[in-house]
Amino acid sequence: MFLPPVHAETDTAVLLQFIRENPLGLLITGIKSSQNFLQCTHVPFVLDTPEESTELAPKGRLRAHIAKKNPQVTAMIEGLERKPSVLDIEDSLWQIDDLSQYMERSVMGYTGGKNPQPWTVSDAPEKYIEFMQRNIVGIEIRIEEIQGKFKMSQEMKPGDREGVVAGFAQMGGETGEAISRLVRQRGALHDLKTRK
Repeated sequence: MFLPPVHAETDTAVLLQFIRENPLGLLITGIKSSQNFLQCTHVPFVLDTPEESTELAPKGRLRAHIAKKNPQVTAMIEGLERKPSVLDIEDSLWQIDDLSQYMERSVMGYTGGKNPQPWTVSDAPEKYIEFMQRNIVGIEIRIEEIQGKFKMSQEMKPGDREGVVAGFAQMGGETGEAISRLVRQRGALHDLKTRK
């Protein structure tokens, strides 16, 4: 990732909070196939932080799952010389119940239309749950290092930056308002750092 100092965010807590607030990520792998070399799948991630468990990597862990038929599975479990048997892979499947409940309640906020409570995996027929468990592969990514940036016009002069803020505010809606706030926040942080 290209990280110009003016855009780089070095505070791990800020970066982890960004992941928590924006859990839909991209899983990108390079695989040998008749398809494109680089494969990309949108995946909602669950973030586990070191505060939640002492067994985690220094910066935490990301968990997700993808369909077993997704060609990216091969890129993640295939060795240099051989493909491991299922017996070589410990815990290749997660309990779909835990992850799906988290996704439904915390990530998607879905309540099932007019239902007052979120849908849970236990609401699904047992055969469906068993089918899904056989057809997904769990992903765990240990976060040893984390880098990130916010490119939110913070390097602009305050007057120009306010023009950007006003432009996004005029868009209206949640997105325009959120970007407008973020441009203002990142600008204030930049100004504070440059005064020191």
